[in-house]
This record gives sequence, structure tokens and C-alpha cells, in this order.
Amino acid sequence: MCSLCSNLVRHPTCCSSCKQHFCRLCLSRHLIQHGDRCPECFKSNFKATDLSRNLLHMLYKIKISCKNEACEEVVGYEDIERHEAQCGKCAECKVRCGKCQGLYNPGEEPHKCEISTAVLNVKPEISGRRIIESDSEGGEWFEAQQRRLNGRYCTRVSYELKEISQCCLPVTFLFVLIDFLFQNAMIIMFFIYYNSQEVSFVNSEANRAFKSFIYIYLAATFTPKLILITCTRAFSNYDRSRCFKFLQFLWLIFTCAISADYFWVVFGYSFQRFRYAHKENLMGTVCFIKLTQAVIQVTFLTIMGINQFDSPIKRATGALSAAQIAFNGIFVLINMHQS
Repeated sequence: MCSLCSNLVRHPTCCSSCKQHFCRLCLSRHLIQHGDRCPECFKSNFKATDLSRNLLHMLYKIKISCKNEACEEVVGYEDIERHEAQCGKCAECKVRCGKCQGLYNPGEEPHKCEISTAVLNVKPEISGRRIIESDSEGGEWFEAQQRRLNGRYCTRVSYELKEISQCCLPVTFLFVLIDFLFQNAMIIMFFIYYNSQEVSFVNSEANRAFKSFIYIYLAATFTPKLILITCTRAFSNYDRSRCFKFLQFLWLIFTCAISADYFWVVFGYSFQRFRYAHKENLMGTVCFIKLTQAVIQVTFLTIMGINQFDSPIKRATGALSAAQIAFNGIFVLINMHQS
């Protein structure tokens, strides 16, 4: 049974993830209206697969009655659609003419197609002119179809951008820019504080602890993003070459090293497929990094508090660390609210 129309599946297909069955027409309508998410398991980047041979063999054994009330024939599953289209026993069924688009009842008198009659009565030169005009109309129809597909693509791109951030563009840009500055400034200030001649730790244990937490901070900042990028290599379009994909991969690694990866993924033109397909993983990774950084920075502030030697570098590092803790909290709350 189709999970969308609750009838026997017609032209059956199924989701590669949840293996739920759908009619091909029902599934196409759902994907056009709701994007490429499975209507059953709601996973993005929907991929359809054909039914197994055993299920198809079982379907072909089913006998179905014709839906036309005046017809009493029982037809096999694979022949039912052809029979219903050609069945002329429906008292009220009307068929649309492929030329004039008019509706007529096959059971009544033969249809008098206006276009066919006009073509038969017209002179040869006028007929040739009509053929030229018909070709012109066909070209206009093709252009209209192209405009419709382009409009659907623009709608899809807008939907992808909304999936990444529900805030307005200036607010999103401001948050990403502040995060970029915080990440780099915080790492620089930690190294300056550790190597400064004006700062001396209260004992060797505090010195080793501060140094160890610097490495832990760097690992917590970069390792999750590197794992995400490495595990989701297929972020470029299918029509791109392997060399182009590899260059994208190297560029994303570089932006990750300077803490500009989130800025590039959100606003980068060539990463639309990556941010759409891996939006949940990307947001989850960023939130994990922010929370981990906040916990480690609390430890940094504790060690600096134990160290009784005061200096401008200590005050600047402590103030910047406290500000980043507050910013990370706001960042996580916004992402949790959007998800």
C-alpha cells in the first residue's frame, strides 16, 4: 500500500532508508511541495529505489477490478492502467483530445476535432504557415518551461538559505564575523599569556595545567570540524570533476584552520549542496564546539584566578575569555531555537 494515498501502489518505488513504499506520482507531488525529504522517515537528500523482484512478482499476481462503474472486467496488475485508459464502458468518463484539448465522451458520437477539421479545409500555403507558427509556439512553450524550472531552482536555493539561518542576512553575517574574530583572538591571547615575561605562574603544576588546556582547547576547536569535513566529502555538485572537489576540500580545510569555515559554509557559493545535505551535522558540530570551549575557558579563568600575579595581559585575556563564553552561549541558544 502507498503510504501517501493508502491505495495499492501504482508504479511502485521505495525510500532507500526506511524502505517504505509509495506511488511514483504521489511521491513526485510530495517532493515538489515539501522538498527532498522522505514523507515517512523525514530524512533529507531522499533517494528512491525500485522494489525487490519478490515484491514485484507478488504485485503482478494481483487481479484488480476496473474502476469504471459500467465495466465488470478483472485485469492483472500490470495491465490495469492500459485497460482503464482504453475502456469505453464508463457512462460519464470523458477523454481530452490531444489536439484541441476539448473533452468528449467516447461512448457517444465521434469527436469532431476543430483543429483537424480546420487543417483539412485550409489551403496548402496557409497550412505551411500554420506549421511555422506551431513551431514558434513550441519554442515559446520551451522557453516558458525553462523559466518555470529556473524559478523553481531559485525557490529551492532560497529554501536552502532559510534552512541554514532563519535570521536576516546582516544578523547572520555579524554573528559569523564576531565568531571568526573571537576564535582567532582567543587562541592568540592564550599563547601570549602563557609566553609573556610579565606573567609568572604560582607553581609548576599551574604552568603545566595551563599549557595542557591550551592543547585541549585547540583539539576541541578543530578536531570535530575536521572529522565532519573528512566524513562528508561529497559536498560539491555531481557534475564537478574530482580535481574541483579536491580543491574544495583543501579550501575548506584551510578555512577551518583559520576558524573561517562556518563563514564560508554559510555564505560560500559553491557549498550549497554541502550545507543543505549536512545542515544538521554542521549545526550539531558547531554547538558541541561552543559548549566545549565554554567549559575549557571556565578552567582557564580558574587557573588565571589562582595565579595571583596581575598584569594587563591577564586582565585582557580574562575579559576576552568571559566575553567569548557569553557569545558562545548566545550562539548555541540561537541554533537550538532554529532547530
